[in-house]
Amino acid sequence: MNGKMWEHPATVDNVEKLKARAVEFIRTRRRMLACGYERNGRLWKVNDIAFRAEFLLAAPGIIDRVRFLITAGPTREPIDPVRYISNRSSGKWAYAIAEAALTEGHDVALISGPAIVEPPRNANLIPVSTSDEMFEAIHRHADKCDICVLCAAVADYKPANVSSTKIKKRGAKFLSRN
Repeated sequence: MNGKMWEHPATVDNVEKLKARAVEFIRTRRRMLACGYERNGRLWKVNDIAFRAEFLLAAPGIIDRVRFLITAGPTREPIDPVRYISNRSSGKWAYAIAEAALTEGHDVALISGPAIVEPPRNANLIPVSTSDEMFEAIHRHADKCDICVLCAAVADYKPANVSSTKIKKRGAKFLSRN
């Protein structure tokens, strides 16, 4: 996450609200971020997160079979019937978490955009494409889970207007041609 996003008052307020509800957080690290600045916002390595999750789930009083809701992969926001805006999220990180939960005998609902890896076999795969579909699927399944792990790389932008027909190369003044 960009450091400015992590330190934004709305994010800080939301984190405090979740902490007040006993939501467990793994602190971000201060490292060089994709934006080119060294700030807070860097996630821990997947193995470190998995180790912490395993520790928390092994604590006394935790139920034996946990129902996970995990989001994964990118979303695709259509521009026209053949083009879309997306990102290069692979889905690997979220799929690894889902696989670890399944290996421990937990139930996994995996809401996934078009990832490049095969989903874990025993996950309840809920395929989505757009951010709106992801939002709806999360809200449809959130009340049926004990732990929610939101790892999807939801698109930052979507077109204000989606063309119902393919945009012709000459008619797209807002796009540059390769």
